[in-house]
Amino acid sequence: MPPMSKPAIPAVYSDARPSRAAHPEEGIELRSLVQSFIRGFGLLSTNRTPFGQRLSISHAHALLVLLDCSRKRTSPTQQQLGRVLGIDKSNVARLCRRMENAGHVRQKQCADDGRARLLSITDKGVRMAVQLEEASQQHFTAVMSAIAPHARAGVLSAIDALNSAIRQVAKGKSNHEADDDRAGDERRSVLMTPDRQDDNGSGL
Repeated sequence: MPPMSKPAIPAVYSDARPSRAAHPEEGIELRSLVQSFIRGFGLLSTNRTPFGQRLSISHAHALLVLLDCSRKRTSPTQQQLGRVLGIDKSNVARLCRRMENAGHVRQKQCADDGRARLLSITDKGVRMAVQLEEASQQHFTAVMSAIAPHARAGVLSAIDALNSAIRQVAKGKSNHEADDDRAGDERRSVLMTPDRQDDNGSGL
C-alpha cells in the first residue's frame, strides 16, 4: 500500500496582503479563539506537555528541534535554538542548563567563537524526544480525525495564514525596535560631539 500523501495546503493565504485593516471586533474574536486553543490544548502548564510528559513546553520543543538537528548531523548554537523557539538569549541559556542537568543535552564551546555554545542531544535526550514525537503525532492525528474531512484543508490553510500573519507582525515590531535603537544611538552621538560640550570640555 503506497504511503498516504500529505494534504495540500492552499497557498492563497501565505503571501496574501490584507486589503483592509481588521475591525477591533475581529481581533477580539481571534484572541478569544486563540486563548481557547491554548487553554484547551494544555499549553499553560509549566511542567507538563499536552501529551503527559513531565517537561516544560519549551524543553519539549527544544528536544524536538535538537532531534531534527541530530538527524541532519548538525549542532546548533544556543542562539540558533533560541531563534527557532522564539525566546531571548537569557531564557535560552537557562533552558539549556536545565536540559543539560536533566542529561538531555551536551554543551561545548564553539571553536570559531568562544562565546557561542554548541548543543548536541544525548542518547537519553533522543529517547525522550522520540517519545514526544510519537505522542505528538498520535495526538494531532486524533485532533485532525475529529474534524470533518471536508473541513481539514481549510483548517490547515487558516493556521498557515495565522502563522504567516504572526511572522509579519513580529517582523514589523522587530524593525520598529531596531529603528528606535538606531535613533537612540544617534541622539547619544549628538550629545557627545565637541560642539555640544561645555566650557570645561565635559559632555552634556
